[in-house]
Amino acid sequence: MSQGELGSTLALTQSNVSAIERGDRGPTIYQVAKFAKALGVSIDEIIGNGRPPAEARLKSGRLLRRLQRIQELPSADQRAVLKFLDALLEKHGRRS
Repeated sequence: MSQGELGSTLALTQSNVSAIERGDRGPTIYQVAKFAKALGVSIDEIIGNGRPPAEARLKSGRLLRRLQRIQELPSADQRAVLKFLDALLEKHGRRS
């Protein structure tokens, strides 16, 4: 779901959704509930039980958007992407 589509669902502008995603502004409790409903997840998954959600820990919004797009790929393509990333990380001394 794009930021624009999510914004339309939540009656927010795309720029407001982007600012929330980047952590530049926090959502209201009502917006958190709407986000959870729109995304089909629990409020706990969004707020992370006191921990910032994985999305908030990522510093790069571009990286997050790419990871979300990878999740939408067919399983075989996801495995191919992960295999490539694992090889690249291994080359640079980092393991998954």
